[in-house]
Amino acid sequence: MTASYFSRRWLESLLSPRPPESALGFAPPPHGGMIERWLSRALWESLPNASPGKRGRKPGGSPEDSRALILKPALEENCNELGHVEAGHLLKLMDVVGVVSAFRHFNEGNIFVTASLDRTNFVSPIHAWEYIRMDSRITQVWGSSLETEVTLSAFGLRDRETVRHDVATAYLTYVALDERRHKVTLPPLSLGRASDYRAARLADLRRENRRQEASEAPPLALNATDDPFISDISRLMTRKETNSLGNVFGGVILEMISAAGQQAALRHAGRGPAILARIDRMSFLAPAFVGETVRARALPTKTWKTSMETQVLVEAIAPGDPFHPREIAQCYLVFVRLDETTERPAPVPPWQPTTPQQTQRAEAADIRRQFRASEALQAKNEHTPRLPLWRRCQLFWRDKASRLKRCFWIWMEP
Repeated sequence: MTASYFSRRWLESLLSPRPPESALGFAPPPHGGMIERWLSRALWESLPNASPGKRGRKPGGSPEDSRALILKPALEENCNELGHVEAGHLLKLMDVVGVVSAFRHFNEGNIFVTASLDRTNFVSPIHAWEYIRMDSRITQVWGSSLETEVTLSAFGLRDRETVRHDVATAYLTYVALDERRHKVTLPPLSLGRASDYRAARLADLRRENRRQEASEAPPLALNATDDPFISDISRLMTRKETNSLGNVFGGVILEMISAAGQQAALRHAGRGPAILARIDRMSFLAPAFVGETVRARALPTKTWKTSMETQVLVEAIAPGDPFHPREIAQCYLVFVRLDETTERPAPVPPWQPTTPQQTQRAEAADIRRQFRASEALQAKNEHTPRLPLWRRCQLFWRDKASRLKRCFWIWMEP
């Protein structure tokens, strides 16, 4: 092949690009140049169900291969009385972008169900009509489960304000199932960079702390003596809240948990808004199916100076057996009371336990608070390993070669 052949093919790709075929029906704009063609091809290849080919995705890969990005405007219908986006809506979006990264890692006719959510701290609010940016990647793979790191940020476009501020970082664990609801073994994660090794070690640390905390501070069930203090929310699960197997999405359950916990916090704090500041690690014990009624019950457990903790128990009620609900999830939320005028943290009325079980819940809340402080110190002391010079050079030139190869095939495609 001569240089004129490459020039002719390159000019043809600029003047008359051909849309790629996709199983999802996606196609690039009919007219456009090299930039539109490159963006269309990049979006097409990032789709989880893209048809395989010489540039198709293979199962597994590195954390960068599983990266997913979603931008969504913050609408007023999802905001509270302060104009901030509800935390439950953000948890639902984070579950969506997390499962996209899971499918980018492995998509062979399987599904992913949400198994657990690690501690999530909300450091700043998102106002109405800001753009929500959700970035996720896989941090570690264990057999049939994997953990995704979801970073939530926001930026505004009013008055040319494009400065992005961090909102929260969540770690969600998913389990791969086949059509018969059996676990599927996932391909291992290829760790190449120093930051990937550090993220994998922190994921293993969070997994060990989850097991240790569950043994030292187990959740307590709600009984009849707690009924005067319980706030509950019920919702019928329809087909639009479930996946192909009829399991309810984990994001829907998380949204109900946030709403029930906020209702219990407002009931105790009285006047003034209460915003979600932290959600402790939680695990889904059983799935909820379409046609069932999901009920979330919340109860205050401990109060501090300007914050309070609430316990939320989620149950699924079958249509033909309303007197025997199934427990599907349980977690703890921390809310901060704000002043109505200054929007600054305000004092919270103290919670006085009246039963031995409520006293035990208050003591367990202090244990969980100590666990949070010790885990944050462990993550801070975890240093990023320094790779040898030959490995860093190999990663650098590998990235360069992959980018050049990608541009070459896009230009050469008829």
